[in-house]
Amino acid sequence: MRNPGRIKIICERLASVWQELPDWRLAQLMMNVISTKACFYMEDNEFIDYIEKYIEELKEKQNAL
Repeated sequence: MRNPGRIKIICERLASVWQELPDWRLAQLMMNVISTKACFYMEDNEFIDYIEKYIEELKEKQNAL
C-alpha cells in the first residue's frame, strides 16, 4: 500500500506550481502537462517533478519573448 501521507505533500506542491500560472484552470494545467509526456506510469514524486520542470521551462520561454 502506498503511503497516504504523500497526498497532502503532493497537493501542496501542486498548489505551489499552479500559483505560477494562476490564470490557468486545474484541468488546463493537467491536460497541458499530460499531453507532453506519458504520465500514467509515473510515480507521484516523478510526476510532480515533471510538472515543476514543465512550468519552469514554460516561464523561460515566456521570458524569452
